[in-house]
Amino acid sequence: MTVYDRIKKIADDQNISISYIEENVQISNGSIVKWKQNIPRADSLYKVAKFLGCSVESLMSDNKDCTIYSDTYDGTIIKENSEEYKSVLNENEIEIVYILRKFKDYRTQIKFIARAEVLADEMLSHIEENKK
Repeated sequence: MTVYDRIKKIADDQNISISYIEENVQISNGSIVKWKQNIPRADSLYKVAKFLGCSVESLMSDNKDCTIYSDTYDGTIIKENSEEYKSVLNENEIEIVYILRKFKDYRTQIKFIARAEVLADEMLSHIEENKK
C-alpha cells in the first residue's frame, strides 16, 4: 500500500476529499496523487498527517492505527486505552476528543471546532471588558 493509498483510505473514512486536504494544508493541487509513485516531501507529509490527526509513521508504514495526538505529541504511539494516553492529553483535550468522535464526519467536527473558537473568543472578550 502506498502513502497515497493510506491517505485516501483515511480521507474516505473521514468523508473528505484529497483536494480538500491539499487546499487546507496549502500544498499544490494534485500533489498527493503523485505520492502513488514518488516519495513526498517531509514537510508536506507532516502537514497532511497533522490535518488527518495521525502520525507521519502511520502514513509511511502499514500500521493501520491512525491515533489522534495532542500538540505535545513526542513521537510515541499512544493507545487510547493505555494509562499513558491520559497522561499525555490533559482532561480538556480528552473530553474534546470524545465529543468530536460523536460526530459522524470530519466536516461536522471542523464546523464544531470553528463554532467553539468563535464562542471562546466572545467569552474572552466579555471577560476582558468586565475587567475594565
